[in-house]
Amino acid sequence: MNRCPLTIGTMIVIAWVLACTAAAAPPAVNNFTGQTSFTPQEQDDIAAYVQYWCDEMTSTGENAPSGVSAARRRLLEPIRLSTTEFRLVYSNAITPLLRDAVAGENQHIAVNALTVLQELGTDRALDVVQDFCSRSDEPRMPIRLTATRACGKLMNGRNVSATRVRAALRTIRGAVEEEEDGIVLRRQLEALLGVRGPEAAEARSRVAQALEAVLDRFDNRPEPPEADMLRAIDSVLPDLRHAYLNLPGADQTSLGRELAGPLVKALGLAQGQWEEAHKNPEKLKRLYARIILVSEQILKQIDPRVRPGQQTPTTALHRAWQDANKDRYEADWRRWRSVVRPPAYGSP
Repeated sequence: MNRCPLTIGTMIVIAWVLACTAAAAPPAVNNFTGQTSFTPQEQDDIAAYVQYWCDEMTSTGENAPSGVSAARRRLLEPIRLSTTEFRLVYSNAITPLLRDAVAGENQHIAVNALTVLQELGTDRALDVVQDFCSRSDEPRMPIRLTATRACGKLMNGRNVSATRVRAALRTIRGAVEEEEDGIVLRRQLEALLGVRGPEAAEARSRVAQALEAVLDRFDNRPEPPEADMLRAIDSVLPDLRHAYLNLPGADQTSLGRELAGPLVKALGLAQGQWEEAHKNPEKLKRLYARIILVSEQILKQIDPRVRPGQQTPTTALHRAWQDANKDRYEADWRRWRSVVRPPAYGSP
């Protein structure tokens, strides 16, 4: 009479044990992180590890937020203090899974997946991340923002090739043209300006192109630019000035030729928004004042490099703006516009 309950109970225990065994995490792969070569079995072990924790990251159970964070930590652990060879094997295994996570509907999961991707420092990671930087490819602002930050970090990754960096620079430069969120635009410009190493000169050139594209977009619209878009330009100009002043002379000349035109357009944008800005001194007037100040300062540094021996305009655009002296401002702006033109300000 007691055999049936015993059998059922035994079956329940066995089922429970099997379920726990199936759900058990695979062994950690930290013991592989110092290696420079890997057997097929070791590569399979790494693949099993990332598959399990990526599955955990993308789970949608009741404890999903805490589970996502725990999985992210597990996926990041092996990356730290690892060899280049390990990173490449690990990256090959994990990037397809993380791409799917970023593309999924859950933004919390997507942001955490991008956080892992940015730490990989590999070509494959940069290939994935740059696909989520532009508004036409990724409509969700938080994902574009996080992807742009990740792209900025990966472009300085130790294992990222120059070819992939140049491709990412083109991607972000293109993304700037269609971006409608000021915070994302700011990060895009910062990502371009933050590139170091052999591709830094091309990155600075992309910054100049991006600024010109944004300002042209402002000019071609009937409505004035929103304040958060202007803040993106305002935020990057001081860093751009610092970067320019720390370049060798020849690089200053080259960048100056490209940068002067966008800076004059920035001054012209303020002139075109004169009435609206001066009606709003606590917001627009103050914002434009900072843009004018730094733009004029950079132009006065550029011109002696580009036109040695020529008279650099002694303008006072910032003072004219602050004093609401519209005639003086327009006269000084036109002086810069007449100076910044070919042949001096053209292709080197």
